[in-house]
Amino acid sequence: MLVRLLLPAIAWIILMTLVLFRTYDSEYNWDYGVVKKDHLIHFSLFLVCAHIWMGIFIKQLKFGFLRQNAVLLVLGSGAVLALVMELFRYSLSFAETFSFLSFFVDILGVLAGIGIFRLVYRSCY
Repeated sequence: MLVRLLLPAIAWIILMTLVLFRTYDSEYNWDYGVVKKDHLIHFSLFLVCAHIWMGIFIKQLKFGFLRQNAVLLVLGSGAVLALVMELFRYSLSFAETFSFLSFFVDILGVLAGIGIFRLVYRSCY
């Protein structure tokens, strides 16, 4: 049962990996000052990822610990995933430097995903 719930999350993480390791052409100029197009993409990908993981932890009924601590687990796993992604991007030369701003935007995306899930699914708590 838990495996069936995890399949969308695993597929989303694979998609995130493919998108985050892509280099973007300068012809698509979406930059808004400090906020770059990469940051907008990071934010939206981590928002959806956190939303999916919250759904998995809340919908499963077998492991009470996951359901009770869903917010902390999603926040912690989102932070670890963001750190791993940024380290991989830096170590594999997809990015010139480790981007603390991208990491911060990833965490904001996770927080927004948790917040949106809690607003939409208030009855699950």
